[in-house]
Amino acid sequence: MTFSSTDMSFSCTLLVLILTLRALVWSQSTWDTSPTTVATIQSSAGNFGSSISMTNDFMVVGASSSGQAMIYTRDKATNVWTTDNPTNTITSPDSAEKFGTSVGISDAYLIVGAPGQLKAYLFRYDTTAKSWGNSALSTTDALVCFCGYSGQARFGQSVAMAPTGDYAIVGAPTAKKAYVFAKSKSDSTWSSVAQSELVYTDTTSFGTSVDITANYAI
Repeated sequence: MTFSSTDMSFSCTLLVLILTLRALVWSQSTWDTSPTTVATIQSSAGNFGSSISMTNDFMVVGASSSGQAMIYTRDKATNVWTTDNPTNTITSPDSAEKFGTSVGISDAYLIVGAPGQLKAYLFRYDTTAKSWGNSALSTTDALVCFCGYSGQARFGQSVAMAPTGDYAIVGAPTAKKAYVFAKSKSDSTWSSVAQSELVYTDTTSFGTSVDITANYAI
């Protein structure tokens, strides 16, 4: 069995078992001992767990065969994750997009890659309403579509969101590139035009995986 995991916070981690369409959440106190699951998530969505990302309060799981990204939320009062049903499910109406192949989340923004159509979508968390929006969302609800990169093969194969919510990065491994997008410091808007284009031609895999912080990109 193949396992895929990511650690996006210091308080908990998420392990997704792709073959069984199940996600298990552990708390930090049990990392070094016999694992005791905090939550178990199951879904019949196609390729559920193909991508994962989390913060202390949110986790997102991609299901690329179904063209979906599912957001789960931790109740701060009870410290319990909503696992019976996702808080929000974002679905692409275009199955060819492979929406959900890659995901990245912060406490304010969510980015989802759709390499089938060379796109990545950015969604925003409404801090006033304390919501990502309607429980059922579409790509048309995105704050920004990072589109127009038709010459950059596999654009959207990898994505990441800076924990601060100020930067996003999108990989285009066939083109051997990665693109950095930035939130405006003056009005907090995002442009669909990349702030930086990172190119490294000495390897055929550059951009296959990416990550970013407020100061560094990898």
